[in-house]
Amino acid sequence: MGRREEKGRAVARYILGHSGIPSVSWEKGQNIEAPPPYRFHVTTSRSLDLFKRALEERIVGRINIVIRYDGDIPELEDAWVGMRLSEFVPLLQAHYEANRDRVETYRKGD
Repeated sequence: MGRREEKGRAVARYILGHSGIPSVSWEKGQNIEAPPPYRFHVTTSRSLDLFKRALEERIVGRINIVIRYDGDIPELEDAWVGMRLSEFVPLLQAHYEANRDRVETYRKGD
């Protein structure tokens, strides 16, 4: 197994282990298989242009998430994640709704 495959598998394991999303697995190539609406593309290239091109892809009905984990990124936890703002905001909104009580407590100064 090549270095790129190892990195892709590591990213898939990390997402599976930390997100709670079921059925996440490495798909040969550059994608992580995940249930809809999620779509993960992994790039291990140092080329920012490839990262940008992957971000520009539009997949109808999917949230396109691009993960950059190249040789200049020493630890998996430091990998970059990119996505369109229009796809990011609904995720942020869902996170806010799940944590609204903490946010309100912070705002009130308690």
